[in-house]
Amino acid sequence: MSVFSLLGICFLVMGLGLFGYQGLSAFLDLGTSDEFVYGNIKLIDILGDGMFTWIDGISSPSIQSFAETLVNAPAAVWLLGAALFCFLIHAFRGTKHIR
Repeated sequence: MSVFSLLGICFLVMGLGLFGYQGLSAFLDLGTSDEFVYGNIKLIDILGDGMFTWIDGISSPSIQSFAETLVNAPAAVWLLGAALFCFLIHAFRGTKHIR
């Protein structure tokens, strides 16, 4: 098993675990209210607003909007995207066994 496939499996487990944690948290909150509220953990929630103040200084509105979208994307999507990226690298760069 290559490093990229191992990294992909780790990212996949972390992403699915985060989805499960968020779902379980929403189910446990049903005991205090009658609403099912699924809350995504975002990159900006993890690192804080101060880390991304440089986005406001981007001169192009389209690039600024794209950067805001990436920062506000759920962390689970980032982890699953990283897993997919690692699996693709393994598929194209993995060891080839010639028989």
